[in-house]
Amino acid sequence: MSLRLAAVMVLSGLSALAEPRALLAGVGKYKAPISSLPGIEIDINNMRASALAMGFKPDQIRVLLDDAATSTAIAGSIRSWIAPSAGANDPVLIYFSGHGAQVEDQNGDETDDRMDEFWVTSDSEVVNGRVRGYLLDDEIDALLALIKSNRVLVILDTCHSGSGSRDLNGTVSKNAGMRGVIVRSAAAMDPPPAKRDNHVLLSAARDNQTAGATREGSHLTNEFAKLVRRLAASGQPLSLTAILPGLTQSVTRLKQDQQPVLSGNSNLRGVNWFFGGTAPSAPAPSPGPNPAPVPGPSQDSLDRILSRATGSISVTVPPTLRKGDVVSLSVNVPQAGFLNVVNFGDGDAEPIVLFPNRFVPDGRVEAGQVTLPGPGRNFRIRASLPAGAQSQNVRLYVFFTETDVNLFRQGVGEDPFRPLSPQGARALEVEAAGSSGLLGTKVAFTITQ
Repeated sequence: MSLRLAAVMVLSGLSALAEPRALLAGVGKYKAPISSLPGIEIDINNMRASALAMGFKPDQIRVLLDDAATSTAIAGSIRSWIAPSAGANDPVLIYFSGHGAQVEDQNGDETDDRMDEFWVTSDSEVVNGRVRGYLLDDEIDALLALIKSNRVLVILDTCHSGSGSRDLNGTVSKNAGMRGVIVRSAAAMDPPPAKRDNHVLLSAARDNQTAGATREGSHLTNEFAKLVRRLAASGQPLSLTAILPGLTQSVTRLKQDQQPVLSGNSNLRGVNWFFGGTAPSAPAPSPGPNPAPVPGPSQDSLDRILSRATGSISVTVPPTLRKGDVVSLSVNVPQAGFLNVVNFGDGDAEPIVLFPNRFVPDGRVEAGQVTLPGPGRNFRIRASLPAGAQSQNVRLYVFFTETDVNLFRQGVGEDPFRPLSPQGARALEVEAAGSSGLLGTKVAFTITQ
């Protein structure tokens, strides 16, 4: 399902007592003098795509970006959204991309380096030598202890030391330069919080290293997302132990002094983080020291397929939609056959197959006017915008074939609306070159507030 067109199933009378949860938070825009970071929205897009591929449903994912990613909002989401909802066996993903910093140990629980680490959230600021608005690692431990799930994955794409300087290749070090700033007075120190061994942590760098961020996204998040896509497409499980060697080499190739670290519950490091009943459960072979990424189809590749179509079809959709509008499109189909609809908006990480989908898995249509979603189809499509955006340009690619091409079945992951896979794109190319041909049309519209 796309970040820009939110499709929801229409059902009533259902309530979930326990379900997986994924919290994705990122901060690129900070208050001065804390330097801003590039590419954080791309990080969030990549992690949302990864969460969907892992098995999280769209309504099980919460995104907090920039101004929304305050210390209060992040802590509140864990305390009030994750903790009451995730059962003992429900997967939980907590991700943060932004600045990190260190201060002297506040309560005597850091016996190794005598330093506490903290997340620099969007409300972080220095006032009279003290930091306001932050999440200390001790606080995170206390929040994680509230979660009933025994299967929690925390991914931290930040760092805790360094100069915060930009290097020659445009990489920004994700350190706020707050080392030594007093966070709490000695009188306010708390005893170490109770901890639960219910989580595994993937950190972007060692405590004495910086993590890189670029305008194309942060190194750890980019490489992790590539591996998730590759493993999902090939049907292999997502084991942190198995991917760590290849992930480390990919990251250090981009930034030599950045080495990802895996810590926490050792039993969770080797489990399969793909869930939903279809992903393999056997231990995955290591992707190797430098696995080749499997890129998804781009807008250029969709346009190239469209240019090879033997004809077009008529598609009607409003030229402008407001956020929250229910979307309906009308397609004039020349004969009985098979229909596929793909959505791709500006800034989207990958194209999403809107039709067919889990609710209507068969793309077969009859000749004449076809309305999507249409009567009897238990889903609807709502227009939405990325966090902080006032508008977004969106393109719908509509393909008609005489033979059964089903981009949903060939899609990546188990989400109801799946990312278009390279195999699906190749199937369209085969039809374009075949005797029966391919009909296709691209329609563009804008979503506004």
